[in-house]
Formats: sequence, C-alpha cells, structure tokens
Amino acid sequence: MKDKRDYLIKCPRAEKRIDCQVRMGLILDQEKENYKVIELILEHKHTLQLPETSHLLVSQRKISELQGLEN
Repeated sequence: MKDKRDYLIKCPRAEKRIDCQVRMGLILDQEKENYKVIELILEHKHTLQLPETSHLLVSQRKISELQGLEN
C-alpha cells in the first residue's frame, strides 16, 4: 500500500490502524432536549493507556508558548 501521508511533516507518526470497533451512537430527542444512546460497543481490539502514563501521549503534552516559538 502506498504511503499517503504528507512528506513535509517534521515528525511523522507510525501508521497504526487496528480496526477498533468501539463506538457510541446517539440521537437527539428534540422534544425532551436530551440525547438517547442507540448503540454502544465498548470492546477494544488493543491495549488501553494506563492513567499513570497518559501524560506521555502526544495529545496530552503541554508546552509553553516560548517553547513553541523555538521550533
């Protein structure tokens, strides 16, 4: 399979598609103004991140504005 990612990205991430089926389907009840769950699948096909190490995830890392300007 051809790699479709942008070649100009500085730090490309590894391609990790595992076809995890976890999802939640919602519908909005406009009369009652609330949501109703119509589908819920909680079975993961991969290991989950431990709460003690979640700060290491790329999405959870925080940098200061000064650090951001240095790159």
